[in-house]
Amino acid sequence: SALFEQLMRAEGFYPAQLMLVSPKPGKKANRVMIQYERNPVQEPRHELLDIRNSDNAYSAEYKALTKDFYLNF
Repeated sequence: SALFEQLMRAEGFYPAQLMLVSPKPGKKANRVMIQYERNPVQEPRHELLDIRNSDNAYSAEYKALTKDFYLNF
């Protein structure tokens, strides 16, 4: 939200990367992950992450991101 971003900037943190997370390819993103850094960035990086492939299996990108938290990956 705008209030959260204002609070982060007031503490000296700036958005460096935004990742839009969608459940499957073609579905609308229903989550946003934001990475903040101390140094201002001209243009934050934007990425898209699909949790599952069109065949309903977990995507390789999702597995790589969460492998340290799940035993079955």
